Amino acid sequence: MNKPFSEINAKDYIMHPFSIPEPSGYKYPEKFPNCCAMHSEIFENLNTYLDKFPFCCDMHMKHFENFSFDKNKVYGEMPIRVMKADQFTRFKIRNVINNDDWYEDITEYYEYVLMSLGSPAIGYQFYHSSINSFIKNEFKEIPKNKKQILLIFLDQQISYNPKKTETNFNRLFAIYQKWLKYFPFELEIFGNLKSHFSKSFPIMKEKIKGNRYLGMGFYKIFTEKELIEFLGKKTKEILSLVDTTKLIKEKRIDLAYKTVLDIKNKTHELKQKTLLDEFKLGEKKYIPTIKKWLENEKSYFKSIKKELKEIKQSIPTDKPKKTNKEEIKAYTFKEIFTVNDYEKYINALHQVENPVIDENWNFTGKQKGSKGVVCNWIKDLQTKGIISGKYNRQILAEVCNNEIKDFNIGKDGKTFDNFSPKYNDNYKDVLLEIVT
Repeated sequence: MNKPFSEINAKDYIMHPFSIPEPSGYKYPEKFPNCCAMHSEIFENLNTYLDKFPFCCDMHMKHFENFSFDKNKVYGEMPIRVMKADQFTRFKIRNVINNDDWYEDITEYYEYVLMSLGSPAIGYQFYHSSINSFIKNEFKEIPKNKKQILLIFLDQQISYNPKKTETNFNRLFAIYQKWLKYFPFELEIFGNLKSHFSKSFPIMKEKIKGNRYLGMGFYKIFTEKELIEFLGKKTKEILSLVDTTKLIKEKRIDLAYKTVLDIKNKTHELKQKTLLDEFKLGEKKYIPTIKKWLENEKSYFKSIKKELKEIKQSIPTDKPKKTNKEEIKAYTFKEIFTVNDYEKYINALHQVENPVIDENWNFTGKQKGSKGVVCNWIKDLQTKGIISGKYNRQILAEVCNNEIKDFNIGKDGKTFDNFSPKYNDNYKDVLLEIVT
C-alpha cells in the first residue's frame, strides 16, 4: 500500500525566525536597547552568544553541518529580536493579568514568541530566564496565586517531558482504509456515504487548545488502538441509522430486492477478505458487528420473502395506455420524476469528466458501455425515489429514447437491468456529488 505521509524529525529541518509586531499601546524606552546599563549588558551578552553560535554546543554544530546556513542572514537579528520579545511579553503580562482569560492570553503569547524565534530557537534561554525573573522578582503587583501558576508554566517549558506515544500517520491511514473496505458502503441504502467518508481522515481525537496569536489549534491525535475503538463506535452508529423495514413500508420493492442481493454478495465478500487479509491485534473489532448486522438483515428479508412477493405483485406496472388509434402515450422525464428540479439529474450526465450527453440532451457516448451509464443512473434515481417506482423498464426506455436524441436503447429496456461496471467505477459517485 502507498504511504501518503512522510515523517520529518525536528532535527532534520530548520524554521527561520520571524518578527512580531509590538503590542498595541507599547512604547520603546528611549535609546532602546541601550536605554540603561542592564539592557545594554543583556544586548551585549546576546551578541557575544551569536558570535559563538553555532560552535556553542554539539547540537548546534551538528545542525549547522546538516544545513550549512548563513547564520548572519538567518539569525543576525536574534539579539534585538529577543530583547523586543522580552519587552513585549512584560508589557502583555502587565496589561492582561487582571483579565478573565489572563492565563490563556499570557501562555499563548509566550508560545507565539517561542515560535517566532525559529527552530532551533536561538536565544530562547535568555528570553525564558528574563521572563521568569520578571514574574518571580520584578512584577510586584502580580497576585501571589497567579505568580505561582505562571512560574509552574515556565518551569514546564524547560523541564516537562511528556510520555511519548508513537503515532504513525501511515499506520493510522492503513487502519482507516481497511475500515472503508470492510464497511458495506456498497449497499444502496447507504447512499453516498462512502464518498463522504473516503474524503475524510478522522485522526484528531480532540482539540487541546488554540492560539489567538498564531491562528492555530493544537490537537491530540488518535493512537492506533484509539482509532480502532473510534471506528468500532462509528460502525454501530451508522448501522443504527439504517431501517430496511422502510423499504417495505414505502413499497420500494426494486430497492428491497437489490438490497437482498447486495447483502448476500457483501456477506460472501466479507468472509473472503477476512480470511485472506492480515489484521493487527484488535483491528478486527468492528468486523463482528458488520457480520452480525448483515446476518440479521438476511434473516429479516428471508422472513418476509412471501410478503415481499405479494407486495410486488400488487403494485400496478403502469403499462403504456393505448389511445383509440392504438398510439402509445409518450412519457417524459417531467412525468416520471417525483421532484420539480428533475433537469439537474439529466444535466449531470454532461457535467462529468467524460460526458455521455451534451447540454442539449443529445447522446454523445461513443465508447462501449455509455448507454449502460445512462440506464444505471436512471435506475439508481428510481431506487432512491427520485424517479417514481411505478414505471417499468419499458417505460423508462421509452422516456430515454424520446428525451435523449440518438439514444436508441430499444423498447424492451433490458439494459436497465444490467449492471454496468463502467458506471459503478467511474460515474456513480461523481454524478451523486453533482446533484447533492
